Amino acid sequence: MNSRLTIAVLLILIILVGIVAYVSRQPKPSAHPTKNQYVFTPHPTSLQRFSYKPASGPELAFKHVGTHWLIVSPIKARGRDYAIGDLASTLADLKWRYRNRISSSGSHSLAQAGLEKPKAVLTVVNQSGKTFTLNIGSQNATGRLYVHVSGSHNPYIDVVKADWLSRLDRPVRKFRNRSLTSFHTRNIAKITLNSAGRTIQIVPHGKGWLLTKPLLAPAATSAVTNWISNLQLLTAHRFSSVPASRAGFKNSPLTITVAFKPPHPLPAVGGKSKAAASKPLPAPTPLVINFGIKTDLTGKFYYAESSYNPGVCVVRNTSFTQMNQSFNKLRDHHLVAADVATEASKITITRRIGVTGNTPAVLTLGKISGKWVLNTSPTQRETADNAAVSKLLTDLHSVKAKRFIDAPRNLTALGLSRPSARWNITLTGHIHPIEIALGTLQKSGLMPVKLAQWPSVYLVSPAAVKELLPQLTALRNKTVADLTGDKIQRIALRHAGQTVALQHVSGKWLLNAKTPAEAAAVNNLLAAWKPLQAKKWFINTRMVSSVPPITMDITLLHFNKSVPSAAPATKKPAAPAKAQAITQHDVLTIWNTIIPAKAVGSKTTAKNKQAAVKTQWRAELVQTGQAPQNPAWIFQPKSSLVSAVQSLLRPHK
Repeated sequence: MNSRLTIAVLLILIILVGIVAYVSRQPKPSAHPTKNQYVFTPHPTSLQRFSYKPASGPELAFKHVGTHWLIVSPIKARGRDYAIGDLASTLADLKWRYRNRISSSGSHSLAQAGLEKPKAVLTVVNQSGKTFTLNIGSQNATGRLYVHVSGSHNPYIDVVKADWLSRLDRPVRKFRNRSLTSFHTRNIAKITLNSAGRTIQIVPHGKGWLLTKPLLAPAATSAVTNWISNLQLLTAHRFSSVPASRAGFKNSPLTITVAFKPPHPLPAVGGKSKAAASKPLPAPTPLVINFGIKTDLTGKFYYAESSYNPGVCVVRNTSFTQMNQSFNKLRDHHLVAADVATEASKITITRRIGVTGNTPAVLTLGKISGKWVLNTSPTQRETADNAAVSKLLTDLHSVKAKRFIDAPRNLTALGLSRPSARWNITLTGHIHPIEIALGTLQKSGLMPVKLAQWPSVYLVSPAAVKELLPQLTALRNKTVADLTGDKIQRIALRHAGQTVALQHVSGKWLLNAKTPAEAAAVNNLLAAWKPLQAKKWFINTRMVSSVPPITMDITLLHFNKSVPSAAPATKKPAAPAKAQAITQHDVLTIWNTIIPAKAVGSKTTAKNKQAAVKTQWRAELVQTGQAPQNPAWIFQPKSSLVSAVQSLLRPHK
């Protein structure tokens, strides 16, 4: 037992003696400056280049170009800007904790500090091009590192922290940028996709994009924008050592080429731009990305290479799928762009005679001072329903092709050589109008539609096309007249031999010039007239009434100021304008008409007979003494007007 204890004590003593001997051999801090100072003097504010060469192994070198860091050794590739830039800042700001004057032998010698044969050499170049070479030695017992800036005028060994060294002792892949692209969308001049013998070409066009190959077609802005976003986010899963000759790039399943616009001219100097004084600035080098074969039988990854970040890399199959888009997925299936609803200034709809019934062969809408005007005939114009026109244009944008005929050979078979209807839309700020031709229904159940500016034929749903051919009555302003109560002097209602007269006297309404009228009933009638609204318009509809009609004679009084006469030669002030009274007589007729309705079921029953008969109120306003706001068309009045009139015709106590 005593022998074991003795052996343990001896081992502890041997270890302690070894530690003391090791520490005594380390260079001791000198009495020279003890404040933290920069290792590189003058202190560099930034680095242009730096390299790290270990005693054994390849050199790791970086170069700052513009706003990016490049790896120049052991490979040429894009670097991770943040990681390399942060490391460069750490190296530029490297400080010593203390320093020892170099001696030829002993603890402060280069050999003792491991600097006679450095373990690694760090070379940095500052913003002015000055080069510093830092020899890296061994670490002391406290973990600090001995370094020496080489040069005949540096007599010191610096002792620095060693944490930065581990950031340099990493494989080059840790510094490599995995992004395969770097560009801004506004700089794109052309995008080309080559895949399986087909070529798709996209160019900027106005606020969106245009497909120019394999044929001319509008591109779906959202689809192209999403595709470009995915391209900008394209990254390598990892980089590979497989040679390019074995990665399948020779017969690439997909090659993407992005051409860029030339840079803008430099700011003017002395009345001339620098670009004008020299040759035109060349366009940047195009971005080219090649996809190769699948990396293995699992099919989860593809080989790829990028001109932006050279070298064979591996990308996920989802990246390949996102990039390999078809022509139909990138084209716009909408008949017209969304801006037609806001930029349209004139609409002309031409229909073949005999197809539209009461609707004119040519229907024209024009926008004046932000409001739509409807031309009901070559000589007649009236206010259109803005909401109805806006809905019409919105419905037009909502029409989407279910299929396309990209090379139509027989327009006659499609009914497009003599279209059943045509649209012509003028857009503000555009030279050429949008011209749309409507064909005939096909056996497929789809309707062919042709736009003059595109070679393809759109096959759309017939139900969607039906909404594009509105009746004239659907676009007419629903306001029949604005009969304000303060202008109405007298109202006479006649129905089935009954007459009810309302007279406006001294701010009060009298019934049959005798008793005060029921205020609620009169107010309801006046409210229904301010303004008088139509639920629906009818053209050339004859009055077919199931009961005697209700007739209202309305007398209105307008006061218009007359034009003042010119001042006489005596220079006396002109006489003030006099109010001129104008009497207007309007006649509003309301009747309940019979409308046939479909019977329910096949058997003739009492219930079916009742369902086959339906009534609906109709009305007509004839205005005299003043130019009418709308021609005298028959319309369906609102229920509030009918209720107010019926209330006044009830017997009064």
